Amino acid sequence: MWKKREIVVAVTCLVLGSAGQLAQYLVTPLGSEEASAASNVAKAVAHPTAMQSAAWLDLTILFFLPALVVVASLAGARTTPLGWVASVVAIGTTVPGIAYVLAPDVLYVGAIHGDVTARTITAYNNSGVVTAATIVFLIGHVLGMVLLGVALWRVGSVPRWAAVCLAVSPCLEIGSAAVDVRPLGVIAYLLLMAAFGACAAAVARPRTATIPAPATVSART
Repeated sequence: MWKKREIVVAVTCLVLGSAGQLAQYLVTPLGSEEASAASNVAKAVAHPTAMQSAAWLDLTILFFLPALVVVASLAGARTTPLGWVASVVAIGTTVPGIAYVLAPDVLYVGAIHGDVTARTITAYNNSGVVTAATIVFLIGHVLGMVLLGVALWRVGSVPRWAAVCLAVSPCLEIGSAAVDVRPLGVIAYLLLMAAFGACAAAVARPRTATIPAPATVSART
């Protein structure tokens, strides 16, 4: 049973954690992750307002982590082995992912003012720590979200279409980056919003207590 304050926090994190990522994806002027730093710096300089807005919207990723905790609860993290494993993978690999998401856009904002060069960004992206964090995040993000989707399907705490949306979303997200097709990325984030929205509805749904029927008392006459 969720308390009222917990419901408010959970719904807020689910909404901002998904809608914020879609908004950031739509606003950012940067190209695909495969594009060169010099190309992305040129785009950031050409669209400074959009780049700065995208950097601020990156902060919504901070709501994504507690949102995953809510999803994990609905997926049976405390009661099923699958839910527990899915939660550990999804949440654990999101932690390095937060730094992976936030830092690059901050560097591109710095490039707008001439404080950061394309060479600096390239060196950052090619560093061993960032490479390792990126690999862990990407693999763990896809695997963890797919497992959470399967766990939600099995537990039945949300409609099964929501479980499918959650599982498919990261696959389309990574696929869109690989082939550089932005509409595919938009669809991925819309599916995430739909899945998180269903989770928010499940958390906010009122639970009615079952009142036991009164015992029948037989009287002897």
